[in-house]
Amino acid sequence: MRPTSTRTGGSRPSPSTSPSPSPGDLCGAPKNPYGYNYCGGSRIYAPAEDVCSYFTCVDNFWDGNGYMVLCNDGLISRTGMGSQPCAGHGGTKQDVYV
Repeated sequence: MRPTSTRTGGSRPSPSTSPSPSPGDLCGAPKNPYGYNYCGGSRIYAPAEDVCSYFTCVDNFWDGNGYMVLCNDGLISRTGMGSQPCAGHGGTKQDVYV
C-alpha cells in the first residue's frame, strides 16, 4: 500500500478571481482599465496618460492641473485651468472617481 500525503489548510490558493468592473459598475462611465467611474470614491488628480482613449476629453484637457470632472455634454475635463473646467460644454455635471 502506497502512503498518501495529507495537506493541511485546504487546497492550493487560486489566483484572485475578482471580476473586472462591468460598465454597470461604473455608473455610466465608459469601460476602462482604471476603474474610473461616476459612482463615488476619490477624485482623480493624476489621470492615466491614455485616459482620453477611454473617455472623450475636451480639447484642452491636459491644460488643467486639478481633478477630472464630467461636463453636462458628456465630455471629460479637469479643474485648475483658470476658468470653469466645462466652460462651453454646458457646465460641470459631477466629478470622476476612482
